[in-house]
Amino acid sequence: MMRKAWWVALVVGVCACSGDEPGGQQSGPDAGEVSDTDTATGELSLTITATPESGGEASVFAGETTLEEVRFECGPAECVTECSHNDGAFVACPDGRFELEVGEGEHQVVVRASLGEERVEESTSFVRVCDFGVSLEAPEGGDRYYRDLGLVRGSCDREDCVLSCEFCAVVDGTESCVAVESCEQGAALELSAVESRLKAQGCVEVAGESFCREEVRSYAMVDPVWTKLSVGGAHSCGILDDQSLWCWGSNSAGQLGQGASGGSESQAQRVGGAWEEVSAGREHTCGIQVDGSLWCWGQQEYGRVGNGSDAYGSLTSPQRVGSATDWAEVSAGGQHSCGRRGTNLFCWGHNTGERLGVESNESEVTTPLLVGGGLSWEQVSAGGEHVCGISTQGKAYCWGRGDSGRLGNGADEAIRTSPTEVDALSSWSFLQISAGGEHTCAIVQTGSAVRAYCWGAGSYGRLGTEVTDHDAHYHERSPALVDGGAEYSQVSAGVRHSCGVDAEGRGQCWGSNSDRQLGDGRTGDAASPSAVNQSDDFAWIGTGEMHSCALTQVGEAWCWGQVVDGRLGRESDAAPGPVAWPHGLAQD
Repeated sequence: MMRKAWWVALVVGVCACSGDEPGGQQSGPDAGEVSDTDTATGELSLTITATPESGGEASVFAGETTLEEVRFECGPAECVTECSHNDGAFVACPDGRFELEVGEGEHQVVVRASLGEERVEESTSFVRVCDFGVSLEAPEGGDRYYRDLGLVRGSCDREDCVLSCEFCAVVDGTESCVAVESCEQGAALELSAVESRLKAQGCVEVAGESFCREEVRSYAMVDPVWTKLSVGGAHSCGILDDQSLWCWGSNSAGQLGQGASGGSESQAQRVGGAWEEVSAGREHTCGIQVDGSLWCWGQQEYGRVGNGSDAYGSLTSPQRVGSATDWAEVSAGGQHSCGRRGTNLFCWGHNTGERLGVESNESEVTTPLLVGGGLSWEQVSAGGEHVCGISTQGKAYCWGRGDSGRLGNGADEAIRTSPTEVDALSSWSFLQISAGGEHTCAIVQTGSAVRAYCWGAGSYGRLGTEVTDHDAHYHERSPALVDGGAEYSQVSAGVRHSCGVDAEGRGQCWGSNSDRQLGDGRTGDAASPSAVNQSDDFAWIGTGEMHSCALTQVGEAWCWGQVVDGRLGRESDAAPGPVAWPHGLAQD
């Protein structure tokens, strides 16, 4: 309950007759003399000095009842006051105040003052309304990347409330509104202008006066801002800065997370949830939600999705991996996956020859197991059939299938079952690593310079060392400097090509260019870095089987290479270009 006192001055004076004769003449003894038989009848006055304010917000209160107060002054001091509420019985109200507990409705208070035979009354009235709420079940207002608002509902928490909704488009400063039919049951809405407004209003009528409540959402359509990208075998995924996850490309095994498998999508499709990280593998995808939980979907053969099953088949929607909520990184490879919790590293999936580096001799590891070696980890990358990582000491390690020198330990080996340090000078510090199909690339701090190194299979020029050998005879068993000696901030090893972002923000690619995956406008392979066309502000770059994608410094997503299966996020054009965004305003 709440008490309100509002000050208003209403003054009433009542005077008794003196007994004088008309014309001011007196009767009785000599004029000017006062008879000892005269009686002073006195004066009675009543002033209401404070009354509850009424109208608009002043009438609204929270709860079922509220305390109100009427104040008044009565004179002379001998006067007696009584008060009545809504034609009820008069009760004594001394001390110049009348306190009452009221509910919703119109209220009248009458104050009566008495002095001897004299009596005077004054009254005041006010309206009180129980507060109520109106709510909108709709996306939060603000910048929005997609026009579809979904099913929008309005509601009011009073049965006698009359609810109405309207949807307004603002074009060139002019607002045009339409009523939303079936607002309480739900209405499907799409934004049709850069600026839009959705309003739900509920009104009740009390004592002939209307009282309303409303909730408003305002939307502004803007271009999407991507914060993360990942390039898989034939699909890609990205996260927007509203933490929504989108995937496109091949859906052969349900790797797009849409609840079905088969076919492909050239338009970005949303995956439910709020996400921090995503990694697209060959035919599966893994991601970390904002609560630190790990999820995987797609082809589950060999246990690569970590759900305890090694059966061949498609997991078409995200499924949680374990119950941990401290996952910091995940990497989806060919037929296996790895992830990091703090500085501990875990892997699962295809483990033939114990290539995962975990304490299991099973050929299929279906849930995450700790990678041995007692190391503390900073980063991990799962390749086609091997894994590489960087320790918190800045050292690089690789394990798994080791032929063609992809492990970088100076040897050709069938399989390494535990993390093996990459050949490097003691002064080197590895900053980032990427395990590809049969080769590996890394960013290395070598004194004052930060450069890109690659090792493993060198056919198609994928190592960027000026050597091209399509017969796959050429390989490097230890890190080899990428030609040109430029400084790089990030690098990615794909299946037969590699790409990196140089210190100037330019995209550079090398290796196989069979499907224009180098993005340099040519079709021949490149054994040395070749600049990606129209790129001077890249922040990140990724490589898949036959396509590449990049994230610009302003949050645009670009892809190029093979256009099959919609993996570029558009239906055509192999040249570097932005991922299409059909979820914005409809185009005429």
